[in-house]
Amino acid sequence: IIGFDNSPVSREAIFPITTVGQQMDKIAQEAVELLSQQISERKKRRPKPLSAPIHKVLTPVLIRRETTK
Repeated sequence: IIGFDNSPVSREAIFPITTVGQQMDKIAQEAVELLSQQISERKKRRPKPLSAPIHKVLTPVLIRRETTK
């Protein structure tokens, strides 16, 4: 059994559940950097807004517990 998002329940279950953890600190850092870049661009005399969304892929972390070994 493998859970998702490393919720507190996965740690506190009778058998702690292996889970996939999102790296929220890295997600937040990337989001702030992208936002900062867009704000800086808008402050320019002739701003060039993004023509397409920027997609970033951040690798999740497998947190092994008692349900997988």
